[in-house]
Amino acid sequence: EYGYDWDTAWSITTKTFNYTCHTLLPEALEVWPASLIGELLPRHLEIIEKINAQFEAELKAKGVAADTIKDMAIYTGDSVRMAYLATYGGSHVNGVAELHSQLLKDVTLKNFSDVYPDKFTNVTNGVTPRRFVKLANPRLSDLITEGLGTDKWVSDLELLKGLEPLAKDDEFVKKFAAVKKANKHAFVGFAKDHYGIDIDENTLFNTMVKRLHEYKRQSLKILAVISTYADIKSGKVKAEDIT
Repeated sequence: EYGYDWDTAWSITTKTFNYTCHTLLPEALEVWPASLIGELLPRHLEIIEKINAQFEAELKAKGVAADTIKDMAIYTGDSVRMAYLATYGGSHVNGVAELHSQLLKDVTLKNFSDVYPDKFTNVTNGVTPRRFVKLANPRLSDLITEGLGTDKWVSDLELLKGLEPLAKDDEFVKKFAAVKKANKHAFVGFAKDHYGIDIDENTLFNTMVKRLHEYKRQSLKILAVISTYADIKSGKVKAEDIT
């Protein structure tokens, strides 16, 4: 589109992009069917094939064993391994915490780390706890400021250690419990107003606000089975009504 030759375009790409891998689980590293990509994005698949050919030639030139090259393939003919494409195509790879980054090197992306050790680094990224608490939980933020006697914890997370002695302060503990109850009460109202769902605010809340990967949906399905079983046993629903 811009008239660059392949080598120039690839050089720009690898100097522009970095890859943050958010999981250690192989089943959570996205793999897309080549047939689907080929049908929807045929030119993209051609480019991926060329990248893979270049990648395998580079590995061979580095003396990497044939079976390892096969294991590291970005394009297998049947599928495209997106994490491998991102690892090869970026200049740096990191996890979301120091231990996570180390395990990527030692386990999940070990073959890549062995060949490209300089690519792997650690950058603890994402939303910091202090920022998340300050913006998402103003009641708790106010209580923390009250307990510490300063709001400087917002820019210095280490100051939160000052809350440890307050865990034995009955008055502070009561205020903490009151904050949790007030937040749950507000959420119950939100769920009712926006979704028509009735929730008992005295029950345990376990909330996830994000997309759900396939491997996490299995856990939700099991919870649904348990809930349905409990409804049948209690007589709330009849077994014959379950589809």
